[in-house]
Amino acid sequence: MGVKGSLRLPVQIRLKDIKIQGSPQQRNLTSDQINQLWRYGHSFENNAQIQDKDLELMLFQIAEWIKGELRNT
Repeated sequence: MGVKGSLRLPVQIRLKDIKIQGSPQQRNLTSDQINQLWRYGHSFENNAQIQDKDLELMLFQIAEWIKGELRNT
């Protein structure tokens, strides 16, 4: 049993930099923090690296793969 490469979420997602007291701060998010970002009403829509719709599609594909694996056990 193994996950295809196309079904893997990014290890790290870089969000747009923000300025804190005039100094740019780099923001990185790990895949396990995606839920928290969405839970509190934020999105990836303005992020050049990845979009919400792309992440949702990946998560749906992973869920379908898991369903298939459970049927085969």
